[in-house]
Amino acid sequence: ITTKYTCTACGGSMYLWGTECLTKEECTDGNIRVAISNTCIPCKDCAECMNDPEYCTKCGKGAYISGNRCLDCDTSCDECEDKKDKCTKCSYGHYFAGNRCVMTCPVYTIVVGDTCTACSSPCKECAGAVDNCVSCIDNYYLYDAACHSRCPDKTIKVGEKCEECGSGCDSCELKDSQIACSKCEAGYKYLNGVCTYHCFPCTLRCYHC
Repeated sequence: ITTKYTCTACGGSMYLWGTECLTKEECTDGNIRVAISNTCIPCKDCAECMNDPEYCTKCGKGAYISGNRCLDCDTSCDECEDKKDKCTKCSYGHYFAGNRCVMTCPVYTIVVGDTCTACSSPCKECAGAVDNCVSCIDNYYLYDAACHSRCPDKTIKVGEKCEECGSGCDSCELKDSQIACSKCEAGYKYLNGVCTYHCFPCTLRCYHC
């Protein structure tokens, strides 16, 4: 029976959807066709279903299939699969850490794109880039944002870092926890633990020195 404005039943190969008659092709997304009553019924909490409105075959955004039901993903996920916190896409402000999404990356990792990425060994901690070290693993020493198994020339190990010997100094040592030059570069003179490029006045008894 039909009126000019409202359908209550459909004929032929048409399917009733609310008060409209749809073709087989139109009764698809989020709906199922019930042939016995020629009706088009919306899926319940599903993007797609089969035979029954509650028998889900595909879920919408933010949900995953469990059996034949759609369950909500964890709030940290935009999309997930198999279980609520196994994310395939993170929500805004979250980053991948394995299959989970976190707001703060675990220690010894940094954000690269949308993923928490481990610092490059021998970096222990890094900042800005995975190879921009701020601390080193055991038996490595930090110098110039890199980790070294031994301190470069003209530097000395102080704790977990390599410190520069100083201007004009070829090699140095620690004396009373202070860096003191032990050998000067060519053209420099040694005076009181410091290498200087300046000339020193001769003593009063010298004409030349």
